[in-house]
Amino acid sequence: MRKRWKGVLITCGILAVLGAGMCVSAAAIGIDRSEIPSDFFPYVRWLHENDTEHHEKTGDTVYFKSFSGIQSLDIRAEAMKVEVKTSTDQSGQIRIDTRDVDTESELEVKKDGTKLVVRSEKERNNHWQDDSDATVIITVPKKIEFDKVKGYAGAGSIWFEEIRCEKLDLDVGAGAVEADTFSAGKIEIECDAGSVELSRGNSPSDTDVSCNAGGITLELSGDRSEYDYKMKASAGDISIDGESVASGLQENYDQDHGTGKKIKADCMAGSIEIVFK
Repeated sequence: MRKRWKGVLITCGILAVLGAGMCVSAAAIGIDRSEIPSDFFPYVRWLHENDTEHHEKTGDTVYFKSFSGIQSLDIRAEAMKVEVKTSTDQSGQIRIDTRDVDTESELEVKKDGTKLVVRSEKERNNHWQDDSDATVIITVPKKIEFDKVKGYAGAGSIWFEEIRCEKLDLDVGAGAVEADTFSAGKIEIECDAGSVELSRGNSPSDTDVSCNAGGITLELSGDRSEYDYKMKASAGDISIDGESVASGLQENYDQDHGTGKKIKADCMAGSIEIVFK
């Protein structure tokens, strides 16, 4: 008798595993979970959840949180858009708003000492859902100058209306980073297959950029003779004021003007453009 019950339990266990596997497969290929009967694996919660119950797109901008005493920014945009805007607000507070973002499952915002950390977490149940409108808006008082601004764009994008900091550190995967106006003492950029475009910049003392297969464009103030250069290109191209100075045919470009301001560039297969205004 015990053997018989043991066999029955084993069979039930196997059928349960097979059934769960079929449910996972059905959800993965896009079957509407609302059509699954409520008494079918009733305790498998995600199986009966409808995506629209979590977050409905409205296009409205919604206030999230505000922070004060911030000296550095750490932004990570995995697959959504992050916009960093400026305001004339005199309170010194940094405001976070969102548009079409589920703040419970897709966003992490925290204050770590004097650093504000903003992380986009892409964990929607439906990974094929259109997230092109999902946006995090960070509003910074115009008077604030940060010690450090760090930005990572995986497959998302980061746009700065204006950014002022001592150090600007950007890392781009397949996403994009843009700045309409920027001022930094030191700049570090690593770009894989995405793009970085920084316009109307100042005259930084130390610039170090690396590009694998994407594109980097820097618009700096002053004249090209005010900088020392150490540049290397493999299959990519590096240009200064429209002149190609390092490429597959001419791999290295080294110039020492004794100014103390340095620009170092390494380009594998993409392009790096430096323009002076």
